[in-house]
Amino acid sequence: ECSNPEYIVLYEHGAIQEFIWEDVYSQLLVNRFPMAGHIFISKNEDGEILFIPQGEHVQDHDHCSEYAHLSNVIQSINKNLQLISIPRTLYELYYIREYLKGRVYSQYEIASPHDNFMDGFVMGCCSPFYFDHNSGIHGVSDRINEIAYIQEICKVLSDPYLMYMHFELNNVIVNEVLELIGKFETVQELWLHCLSDILNFLELVTYDSDSELSKTYGMWMFNSPLFDMALTKQYGDLSEGDYQRIVNEIQAKIPDILSTITDLSRNARNEDITNVQILLQETFQKCICDDIYSFIINYITPELCNFFGTTSMLNIDLDQFIKSCDLYTLDICVKCFRDDGFLDNRSIIESAVHHEINFKDSNIYFLYRSSENVEMDKTYHSIRNEPHTLSFGSSLLSGVMNDETACPYTYTLLEKVKNKYLIPLDKTTCNNIIYTPPIPTIVQLCGIGELFHPRTKLNLPENKINRRDIFVSGIVNCSYARFPSFLLYDRDSIEDQWKEILNTRINIE
Repeated sequence: ECSNPEYIVLYEHGAIQEFIWEDVYSQLLVNRFPMAGHIFISKNEDGEILFIPQGEHVQDHDHCSEYAHLSNVIQSINKNLQLISIPRTLYELYYIREYLKGRVYSQYEIASPHDNFMDGFVMGCCSPFYFDHNSGIHGVSDRINEIAYIQEICKVLSDPYLMYMHFELNNVIVNEVLELIGKFETVQELWLHCLSDILNFLELVTYDSDSELSKTYGMWMFNSPLFDMALTKQYGDLSEGDYQRIVNEIQAKIPDILSTITDLSRNARNEDITNVQILLQETFQKCICDDIYSFIINYITPELCNFFGTTSMLNIDLDQFIKSCDLYTLDICVKCFRDDGFLDNRSIIESAVHHEINFKDSNIYFLYRSSENVEMDKTYHSIRNEPHTLSFGSSLLSGVMNDETACPYTYTLLEKVKNKYLIPLDKTTCNNIIYTPPIPTIVQLCGIGELFHPRTKLNLPENKINRRDIFVSGIVNCSYARFPSFLLYDRDSIEDQWKEILNTRINIE
């Protein structure tokens, strides 16, 4: 066992098969923290699995560990299934590595994850998961309750793309583990080797950003199911030699194109109008004079292509162009791992995994936080002396795919941040002052907004609790009247309880 675990499942000492995955996936979700007791399984008339809010209850696992409980659940599905716990931070890194290797598509490219799962076409094939105090709310003064909030979560969990994405990641990890497991005396040594291997790969992305970005997008382009269709549409049927010649030309021109588009996007956001005009003219001319260039612009940047196709170069709508560039802006995950110095705090990632391995108790989960001064981490705003809600990551990298400002690890890179720590908590003990959303790891990894990660509750003044002109400290643009009901706490002892929890923190320098 390990603490703060994720889980992978083997079938007869090998990769799990599709026919059994749906039951495994759904049971893993609803029988583990923090989803247990909040979400249960239902099926529609077509036999498809749906996730339904259950309300707030504490799950009783007969006082056994979460790992033992889940093992029993998995074995009840099929006796040939075996559950393995894996450090959550390492599990996240596996997902990020696969994403950056180019196994990234949109749902528009894949009509059915069921038809494409064996080809590796689903990994990363999902939109950002957005959760905040406005989710599912329509009235101006409505306050979201827990059932409405969990209904929004269940909509995400019922997405078949998410199920198949977990399926692919499970088998990627299983296949690698099976190749390596005989080379190490302990599972802990195996996990540390895998961690080192993945971090070394990710450091290459930063080492030579232009060529690595080109490599990443080149792999994405040539693996996409739409690539051959697009090539045939533009060039017709090609001999093997002509096909390879065009592919080689495309590979050679990707760096120049990406560099141009990055400059366009940067200048547009900075509203450097002169540079935008010049770059637009140059790009437009290349599209006219070079069919390879035109093909790539059409293929990898549809927003810019649409702009070029509908806008006169003599009458440029800069507002439209800026929006077009914003749509294209390199995704947050690619941006983060290309930034020089993003893995400078590699030791913090290694430290997190060491703690997840060494606690050896699947009933322990971690909250991660980075802050300027731990003495200032209070449940009230020290300057305005009003209630303040503290944010945490249920994993070190949660949010890194789409919301880097909510990611505990990205905060460790700021010079002003002096404290990086984790807080170990027991899953079997009800925590009254910290709300942990019933959201699985990958959804939190891809999350965005104010409510996809844990945070402390608030005891708002009774005479102000419905005010719409006073805003909560610690949540962006949330009035007292809109503060979620499940984050309200009716006692004055929040700060005392928080101090007790804070005193258990472990530094991850």
